[in-house]
Amino acid sequence: IHRARHLCERLLSFASPLHLYAEEIEPSTGRHLGNFPQAFTHLALINAVVHVIRAEEEADSSGGFQPANAPV
Repeated sequence: IHRARHLCERLLSFASPLHLYAEEIEPSTGRHLGNFPQAFTHLALINAVVHVIRAEEEADSSGGFQPANAPV
């Protein structure tokens, strides 16, 4: 969960001054490549953040990280 949060925070740091994202980002420079702005990139980021938040909430309520497919 910590790595996922770190990666989401890193991606958020690459936002344009208008907080938009291109189709691709060059990780070493943060340069936006391809179509700009790109709706699918924004949807994927929102989806990733929602999953990280849910995983953190589940870990908090269960006392630790539990994989989604773990037997009950």
